[in-house]
Amino acid sequence: MGTELNGPSGLQDVLPLTPMQEGLLFHTLLDRAGPDVYTGQLTIDFTGPLDPGRLREAGQELLDRHPNLRAAFRRRRNGQSAALVPRHVDLPWREVRADLAELPRLQDEELARRFDPAAPPLLRMLLLSAGPLTHRLIVTHHHLLLDGWSLPLLVDELRALADGRTLPPAPDVREYAKWLGSRDDEAARAAWREVLSGVEGPTLVAPGAPAPSVLPRRVVLDLAEDLTARLGALGRSRGLTLNTLVQGAWGLLLSVRTGRSDVVFGATVAGRPPELPDAEKMIGLFINTIPVRVRTSPWDPVAQVLRRLQDEQSSVMDHQHAGLADLRAGELFDTLTVFENYPLGGGYEVRDSAHYPLTLTARPGARMRLDLEYRAELFDDATAYGILTEVRDLLAAVADDPDQLIGRIRPPVPAVEPLTVPDRTIPGLFTEQAARTPEATALVTGERSWTFAELDAWTDGLAHELPRRGVGPGQVVALDLPRAWMVPALLGVLKSGAAYLPLDADQPEERAAFLLKDAAPALVLRPDDLAGLGDGPPVDRSLPSAAAYVVYTSGSTGRPKGVQVPHAGLVNLFLSHRRRLMQPAGRGLQVAHVASFVFDGSWEPLIWMLDGHTLHVLDDYRDDAAVVAAIRDRRLDVLDVTPTYLGELVRSGVLESGLKVLLVGGEAVDPGLWRRVCSAPGLTCHDLYGPTEASVDAYGWHGAERTAYELDNTRTYVLDAALRPVPPGVIGELYVAGAGLAHGYLNRPDLTAERFVADPFSGGRMYRTGDLARWSREGVLEFAGRA
Repeated sequence: MGTELNGPSGLQDVLPLTPMQEGLLFHTLLDRAGPDVYTGQLTIDFTGPLDPGRLREAGQELLDRHPNLRAAFRRRRNGQSAALVPRHVDLPWREVRADLAELPRLQDEELARRFDPAAPPLLRMLLLSAGPLTHRLIVTHHHLLLDGWSLPLLVDELRALADGRTLPPAPDVREYAKWLGSRDDEAARAAWREVLSGVEGPTLVAPGAPAPSVLPRRVVLDLAEDLTARLGALGRSRGLTLNTLVQGAWGLLLSVRTGRSDVVFGATVAGRPPELPDAEKMIGLFINTIPVRVRTSPWDPVAQVLRRLQDEQSSVMDHQHAGLADLRAGELFDTLTVFENYPLGGGYEVRDSAHYPLTLTARPGARMRLDLEYRAELFDDATAYGILTEVRDLLAAVADDPDQLIGRIRPPVPAVEPLTVPDRTIPGLFTEQAARTPEATALVTGERSWTFAELDAWTDGLAHELPRRGVGPGQVVALDLPRAWMVPALLGVLKSGAAYLPLDADQPEERAAFLLKDAAPALVLRPDDLAGLGDGPPVDRSLPSAAAYVVYTSGSTGRPKGVQVPHAGLVNLFLSHRRRLMQPAGRGLQVAHVASFVFDGSWEPLIWMLDGHTLHVLDDYRDDAAVVAAIRDRRLDVLDVTPTYLGELVRSGVLESGLKVLLVGGEAVDPGLWRRVCSAPGLTCHDLYGPTEASVDAYGWHGAERTAYELDNTRTYVLDAALRPVPPGVIGELYVAGAGLAHGYLNRPDLTAERFVADPFSGGRMYRTGDLARWSREGVLEFAGRA
């Protein structure tokens, strides 16, 4: 029961709040429904005979000796908050007999009881007795009254008073208030403005996190003695404190976890000025939270970053009293570091917490202890422990080589399984399918239907004819043909061992001229070249590693680039799709082809033919009404389109046309449109992603739930500027590696070297997509724009 400040005891004093008390009071009053994370608990065990009455008197004497421990915290009429100190308060005291097994439960219940900041005292004691010789004193208090430095002082005083010893008068905390009032606040604000100049937005590991709903959890890790010793030696040799090393490691971790090169986090400082007499003996709340800024670049030496960090903190040493609210408007950070370098007593345990999603506490010793407090509603246990081991590994890396570049500090990466590059070609797969189903319809174009046997024989004839026209393996053949002849012609070119270059009559003349000049094809096939061409004996000069086609990108950021895609990449795409998309969809499907052949996406429907399905190349493929009519009239089952075109087709009734399988790709799909098509009865939907440089597709998502589709023999990495994997939720650049990679850009070795870089995880190559992405907590890729 709180003391009535207008009662007989009267009001003794009114104390101004410290900046820390202002912040704690705000957070305490912000959400009164949930737990108060700033309720702390001190546990003292007594063995042997104990006089409960004398211990209770000692507790009362503590309150009598220290006026600030009797304080209530209220808003005054002028709107400012103040600590109101009554002349006397009775110590809330309870005694409970309980079994040893019940003690943890009783402690938890005591901790869960909230204090009302306006009703003093914000401290209570519970004596638990499990027998005549086993006792535990639970001192529950609000952080508004006490900081960590004060706890061993309080325990010492309590034991001394219980033993009947006489103590000197307690230091007057009003002297601290006077010292705080004498500070030059404008100078402090100017100093902090300099430190925080240029900071762009807050550094948050849990953006939008609500107020705590449960008390935080914690995980502890002790560094090895050898590592602790090496850190100490490093600090001595470079003039760096252990606190700087810990803060530097935390800053590097935040940089990786947020994808930022300029991070800010909080740090707790003692707030006991050396020039104030007996400051180190005062019991109360004097700590403060200040911002710590760490700026990094992959090309900065670690020691340089640490030195800059320590120098900046030293520059504001005289201004650590300033409140966060006075330094910068708005939120700056949501993580905190604490370096407990105050003298610790023995014989007691402490439970305390903070409202931040993550709080790292470092305790020096023969084995430095790292204690990570985390909000369990935001981070699971495995993630929290992973964060703590990251801090340990970063400290070890700094101790091993403080002069190494930041970008050389690489987090542990799981070993990757070797990828398999298919030793097959497109013509080989088609001929095998033709042998299995020779009389089945393979292709419907214009007014003609081709069986597998017919198409196989005709393309053999073209493959025999091309060498007579000067075409050899490894050369390029341009296809300047109507849509109806593109599939037969490209299959014939592939059988000859050459690669094809698709042209489109609707392309601007300037672009077509550029493509022909740049690719320098050995032959340009036009309709007259195919007149009278007959069947031929089986032939296949294709190689898995040889280029199957050259497709030019749009050139929106420069001149168009010819991407050389090998047979092996297309075969890998087919084998993965056959297992994951085609076989679950059923046999003998009718597949619509509505893409221009100048785009690599034209292979998305084409490869279904390699599994025995029938490909329908639609002439009016740009007419949404005609496409929907063809799907309905021909009873087509499979459609692959861009999201933009899908929107037009939906308005024309494609969802009522009887489709069974929908593939979208080429650009991001609108979430509302995706939900709509996924809800269509009987329709299976797949969203596919891939740059031209990765053989059409490199990743995908299934259905409305968007479960991940990881293609066989394909890896996707999300990396930072130093090519290090970023944690889930952090935006990085997307890289693709694996069997689907293109050879590179035709006649552009410089650009090929720039975009196709060494894969540090497998020793092969990977392609820099230029897309920004992140991994969800569930391990699903999410896109976030362009780099």
